[in-house]
Amino acid sequence: MNCSVCGDLIEGRYITLNDKNVCIRCSRLPVCSYCHLPIRNGKPVEIDLNHISCPKCFPNLVMKEEQLKALFKVSLILLAEMYTIKLKKLKKISFLDFSETIRATRHTLSGQGCSPLNVAGMANSDNEIIIQKGRPKGEVLGTITHELAHIWQFQEWGEVKLGEIEKYQLEGFCEWISYQLLI
Repeated sequence: MNCSVCGDLIEGRYITLNDKNVCIRCSRLPVCSYCHLPIRNGKPVEIDLNHISCPKCFPNLVMKEEQLKALFKVSLILLAEMYTIKLKKLKKISFLDFSETIRATRHTLSGQGCSPLNVAGMANSDNEIIIQKGRPKGEVLGTITHELAHIWQFQEWGEVKLGEIEKYQLEGFCEWISYQLLI
């Protein structure tokens, strides 16, 4: 069997990363935060203090506001075409790095039993969403769509009605909308 990173024949011990067999020598290399494989070819790209990318994954990451705005437009168009969902207003889209996202979402999420470490975005109110910088394009599109579905829930149903609906139903609706848009 060969190492999935360097291609050398594996003799003896090895580890499995992301369902790939990796030799011990390659297992000591820095690991990409996205494909979860050691970075052997090329220099790791530091995304923030907690994430690095291999050169192969980096081009697929949303790092600039222009990229975010383009995905946001796609999401709005698809929501309108597929579900006739149109938002009344959206005052603010915050595009934050990892540590800023944690700070911005910590209070809200800790009350819901969620860890802000895994958050790619959040609807803060009926007119603001937070999106984390440095995530893959498909994940960002799915996150934008999910959060816009929450904004729609806020705007259409209001806080009183939202309080009557189970959280798993609200989240399930947004996940379903996001999933349908991505397939």
